[in-house]
Amino acid sequence: MTYFFEIYGVLPRAGPGVQTLELARLSKGTVIALDNHQPFLDKLKTDTKKGKLLEHIKFLNQDMNTMAFEPESFDIIWAARITIIRYSATSLFLLAPG
Repeated sequence: MTYFFEIYGVLPRAGPGVQTLELARLSKGTVIALDNHQPFLDKLKTDTKKGKLLEHIKFLNQDMNTMAFEPESFDIIWAARITIIRYSATSLFLLAPG
C-alpha cells in the first residue's frame, strides 16, 4: 500500500473529497465520505469546514469490505476512483427504490 501512496502523491488529480464537497454543495443533503485512509478524511474535513458544509458530510474511516449500511439506505452511491467491479453488485442493494 505504501507504493500506491508514493505514486498517488505525484499523479495529477483534483484531490481527496472534491466530488464529496460538490455533491454536498449541490444536494444540500447528507453525504457519507467513506475511506480507509484517515489522512484523506482529515484533508476533506478541513476543506469541508472552509466550505461551510460540515453539517452535510459524515466521515467514516472504514473499508468498503466492512460496510454495514441497511438495505435501501441511499438515494445515490457515488464511488469515484475505486475498482467498481467487485462492489457494484454489492452496492446495488443499498439503493432506495425509485
